[in-house]
Amino acid sequence: MTWTIPTDGILPIVPLSHGRGFEEFGILDATTGLVMTRVEGGVAPWAGQYCYDGNAYTFSREDAGHVILIATYAELMRSVLDHTRS
Repeated sequence: MTWTIPTDGILPIVPLSHGRGFEEFGILDATTGLVMTRVEGGVAPWAGQYCYDGNAYTFSREDAGHVILIATYAELMRSVLDHTRS
């Protein structure tokens, strides 16, 4: 699933856990083609960086308008199941 980074850089996402704790495997910036770097909470992310506090992702305002793909456990499992069915 893809999202677009809003102009304020705050993206409120509470992913479905499907009975598991939320596991994020990374974020791809589809606009640049680069994998974004996760930084610790309390640190303002620069372009190409993000942080997640359990309720929302925070990105640099420089990345506003970029389309991103968040790789999660659910997305990974869907990909594996799709592959094994074909």
